Amino acid sequence: MAFLGCWPPVLKITSEIKTYDEDRVCFIKDKIIRSKQCCEFLIACDGEFIIRKWLPVLFIGDLPIADYEKQAKNTYCFYCHEPRELPKKGIITLGWHPDLPKMDTSFEWCKGAVVKCRKLSKS
Repeated sequence: MAFLGCWPPVLKITSEIKTYDEDRVCFIKDKIIRSKQCCEFLIACDGEFIIRKWLPVLFIGDLPIADYEKQAKNTYCFYCHEPRELPKKGIITLGWHPDLPKMDTSFEWCKGAVVKCRKLSKS
């Protein structure tokens, strides 16, 4: 599936609930989202994201997290504005749109923490 081949391998994912002095503001679809607290997912990759027609989206199970910033070379932070909506458990994937194929990262969200869940096969 060549479409997925443009994602760099994910080396590490960490997460942390952060509280901000000022609201974090983002635009998702036609809505302005303001949050005092987010769950931040920091993703280190073995390369840069290739920006396409759609922006990158991190999925925790089926929950899309679209607000992100590049932090450093090959490092991105995704901001979940509603940490209470995070599932108790879910595979962490990257994609552009919920209806398009996603890339498995080999990490899983489990009871409020990111865990390395398995080694990906090279197929």
